[in-house]
Parts: sequence; C-alpha cells; structure tokens
Amino acid sequence: MLFKKIHHRMLEQYPLLWNMRLPGILSVLILFHIVHFCAGYGMYTGVEDMGWESPTGMYFSSSFSLFSIIGSCVIFILWLNKVFRNNAFKSFYPVSNLQLYGQFCIVFLVGFLNISGYYSFTSGYVAHARNNTSNSANEKDIELYNRVICFLQNKEDYRIDNRCSPYPFPLTRKYVSDVAIRDGKDSPDDYYYVSRDGQAYSSRQVDSIAGGQQYSYLNFCNNYAVIVPEQGFRYASQNRYEQGLAEYSASILLRDPQKLKADMKAFLVLCAKNKVSYRLDAEDWFSWVNNPPYYPVRYTIFQKYYTPSRYASSENTDVTAQAALQQNPKGYFVEVQKLRAILQHTQKAYEYTYESGPLLGMLYAALGIALLIFSFRATSRRIWMISLVGSALLGLVIGALTTVLALGGSKEGILYFYLLIIAAFLVIHLISTGKTVSGVALNWFTWFLPLVSTILLGLLGSKSYSRTTINGVQQSSEPWVFDHLELYFLICLLLYLLLLCFVLVPRYRQWQAMPEN
Repeated sequence: MLFKKIHHRMLEQYPLLWNMRLPGILSVLILFHIVHFCAGYGMYTGVEDMGWESPTGMYFSSSFSLFSIIGSCVIFILWLNKVFRNNAFKSFYPVSNLQLYGQFCIVFLVGFLNISGYYSFTSGYVAHARNNTSNSANEKDIELYNRVICFLQNKEDYRIDNRCSPYPFPLTRKYVSDVAIRDGKDSPDDYYYVSRDGQAYSSRQVDSIAGGQQYSYLNFCNNYAVIVPEQGFRYASQNRYEQGLAEYSASILLRDPQKLKADMKAFLVLCAKNKVSYRLDAEDWFSWVNNPPYYPVRYTIFQKYYTPSRYASSENTDVTAQAALQQNPKGYFVEVQKLRAILQHTQKAYEYTYESGPLLGMLYAALGIALLIFSFRATSRRIWMISLVGSALLGLVIGALTTVLALGGSKEGILYFYLLIIAAFLVIHLISTGKTVSGVALNWFTWFLPLVSTILLGLLGSKSYSRTTINGVQQSSEPWVFDHLELYFLICLLLYLLLLCFVLVPRYRQWQAMPEN
C-alpha cells in the first residue's frame, strides 16, 4: 500500500523522475556499490592471503571483476527496458528543454554509477589492508624486515665480486682478459675486477684482499630483496639505499651482536603475527652468521606452494626433490616471500590515493553512453540506426582520407580536416530541409563534438615552442595545459554539458517539430 502511494505521488508530482525510474535504479546501484565494497573487503579472509598487486591491480586480477561487468550490463539493460516503455518526448507530451536535459543528466548519472563499481571494491580492499595494522607499525616492520633479510641468503650468494667490505669492495664488474678470449680459455686466473674508483684487480689480488672471509656475513653481497617505500620491493644491488642498508646490517655484527640476535627473534615474532609459516630458531640462525648454509632458507620446501619437487626445479633443474631435502635435513624454512607480500601490500594500501585520471575516463565513458541513449530517446529508431551504422562507415572513409593526408606529412592538416568534418555536420543539420538528413547530421555532431578537445590539444602540441638552457637544464615554454591535462579535460567536459543544455537540446526539440520526409 505504501509503495502504491509513493508510485502515484511520483507519477503526479515528479513525472520526470517516475518516467526515468530514478528512485528504483538509484536503490539498486547503491546496493551494487555496497556489494562491491564488501567484496573488496572480504575477498581475502586474512592478511596472509593478500597478493602482490596494488589495490588497483587486485580488482582486475580477481574473478569478481567478471561478475561486476556482467552485473553492470544486466542492471543497465533491465533499467533501460523500463525507461523505454514510456517516452513522453516521442509521444508529443509537453516536455521543456530543462526536462529533456534532465533526462540526459539522469542517464549520465546512472551510467557513471553503473561502471564505477571498481572504486567501491578498491575502497573496501584498502580498508581491509589498513585495518590490519597502523601505518607507523607497518613502517617499523618493514625496517626490521630490511635489516634482517640479508641474513637469510645461502652461501652461494656470497661471491667475491659482490662483497661490501673491506676496501676496495664492492667490486662492480668482472671481465675476462683479452688473452683468454683469444686463446679460448676461461679460467678464474684470467678474471679481473673493477672497483668503484675504476681500479682493476686480478683474481689473485682479490682473494688476498678477502682475507679468508669469503663466506662471512661480514662481507655479504647486496643481492637480496628489500622493501623500498613507494617502489615495492627491489633487489639491493639496484639502489644505493639498499647498499647502505647492507653495510649497516654488517656493522651490527661488529658493534652489537646481541642487537642482531634480538632482531632475528623479533623477525620470527613478526612472521607469527602475520601467520607466515617458519621452522627456524633464532639461536641456530645467529650461529650461521660467519658460516651460512649452502641451502637457502628464504622459503619453505614443505608448504603446499613449494613442494620438494617444485623447490628443486625452481632452484636447479638438475637437483632432485630428495637431494633438495638432503641439503636441508632439519627442514629449516621461512616464508619470506609471503611476509614481503604482506608488508608490501599494507604499505601500498596506506600510500594509495585515488587518481583523477581513471575517474575522468569513467566520466567520459558515461558521457558516451548517455549521448547514445539520449539521442535514441530524442530521435526515431530509424534515424538513430542510420546514424549508428553510418558513423561506422563514415569512420572507414575518414580513416582512408587520413591515410592520404598522412602520406603528405601534414599532421596539422589531419587535425584541421577532423574539425572541418565536425563543423560540416552542424552546417548540414542547419541547412537541410529533410528530416532524415537533418537528424542524422545532428546526431553525428552531438556524438563527435567531445573529440574537439582532443583535436585542439593535438593542434596545440604540434606547434614548436622555444626551449632555453638554464644552468645546464633545458627549459621549455610549452603551454600551461600540458601540465594540467586532467583539469583541461574536466573543463572541456563541463563546457560540453553546458553546450548540450543551451544549444543541442533545443535543436533536438526543433528537429522533432519538423515535418516528416
């Protein structure tokens, strides 16, 4: 009874909203976004199941995105089916310009809400990640991870040419002498190394400098993965930040060995807190400092993701599963990769910001959808189908002409050609006395007009601007718009909506009043 009263009141007092079924579709879309938020929040039952991707990537890599696309299409089709049953404009009911423009705005709003479920999913996913721990606590966990991770390498990682100390280490390059290359020989005696200051050392000189500590963590290499703020994880050899971290970790052994042991214990506690599997004791771990094991302890060989056979194939294709187990008879492991994924994911969640670029893209996509539906309501089906099919054929013709112009090497000529075509649509609509030609031209002008913003930007970019050099840095005097593209396209969108309201909508009403052909 209550719904029936609301239905009659909407019909009598708000016919536009009733005709567009706005209350019903908004209720469905609000529920649609709530489902997306809950899916993003609860897609992964625990922090240990979170993936490597950023919050943006998690939406597109999840199976839920397919459900989102299908659900969006179903909702939109069912709503349009309800809306198209009653078209007051085509039935010649008195519809003002403002009411006709209001129909377009409603379609534009519904279209945007219908394709923007990604934002709700991402918001839920970010909320889930941030709910696990505070930002400051996660930063401290990352610092601890970076301090200790180098001590989970295996002995074969500690080579002469990637040691950190003493001087002249680290040695950055390794070469084979020209004599060895000419004679086809390749022995260690023929290798030589280059330090940062460019001095070369033979293999025997390097062995002498090493002082018998070839496998000591006091001279560990930089080739291990750390978490870098705003960059995810990288390998230490790629960045001075990690190199300094490596030198700092090595100095812990000399300054305060107990501090390192405490860090190792804290690291295992961190693993337990994040439900990361490990089978390792801090005392045994610390005892490896000057004699690292030959087998890596970076990840388990017993969990379901790393079975013994997969471990063997990932480390060395010649190593069997039994041989891999023999290398680690006590079964020591720490799932470092999973821990890094968790810390990195939480870090990205706190650093995540909603960029305006994707939002602007969705607004333009909603604009395109709204223009197609609006023109379908404002013109006959025959005119709309001719316009739609004709635009595809027109695109082929324009593409062929563009190719011809491109052979002449005139980029600006192509862009001016596009502007001329769009202007021609408007002229044809204004001078045509036939309703079919006039309606098709009006639809084409309405559909293609948003492209003018991109064409103007291309014309502006094709100009040559002065470039000067100040203090060795090249300066450019390119227009302001190239540094504010998102703002530029937003302004163009608002201008187009105003033009649609005050120019195009009245033209559709005048066209509807034209006599039939």
